[in-house]
Amino acid sequence: MIEYESLNDYFAKNEDKLRIPLQITLDGKIEKSPLKKTKCVYYEAVTLLYKEGELVGNTGLYATENDFYVIIEKTAKVLVTTSKIRTYIEPHFTKPYTIDEITDEERKARFTREEYEKVADVEYILEKGKKYFAMINQEHYSLPPKGPRGKSQAAHNTVIWISIKEYKDKQPQVEITPHYKNWKY
Repeated sequence: MIEYESLNDYFAKNEDKLRIPLQITLDGKIEKSPLKKTKCVYYEAVTLLYKEGELVGNTGLYATENDFYVIIEKTAKVLVTTSKIRTYIEPHFTKPYTIDEITDEERKARFTREEYEKVADVEYILEKGKKYFAMINQEHYSLPPKGPRGKSQAAHNTVIWISIKEYKDKQPQVEITPHYKNWKY
């Protein structure tokens, strides 16, 4: 198995893997997820916010900061940072509650002030050794001009999509998790 120090290093030697469905497993430091205390290599926890029965937003609670390894089809071990992944996984744990059920007074006051009627703490995880589906992709953006008469420059970020379900027509079949849903450059 060939080891790579980053996703960019792997992609530089495997450009033919762009937008090709892959099978992966994960390895790395085991952490405990903050809500359910499940062993994993990656977690994110958010509070979903509801008004009039509709999901209107979310607020982040916790997210993994540690790098971990993506093992691609048992041939490559790639160190990835959380800025280089996009997760398409289903919630591992969900705890809905009404505003009246919140025990933390500061949190309750904030959600009441913003007129949310219901919230849900939701946790997403990636587990060591479990099979996932992946696809290397590039996100394109523009760099600002250099100087007042300069032109913006095109740039890209190579990322790996990680999904719990197989891709169909090169598209994930699970919604992107809240931590990455509104990712902006």
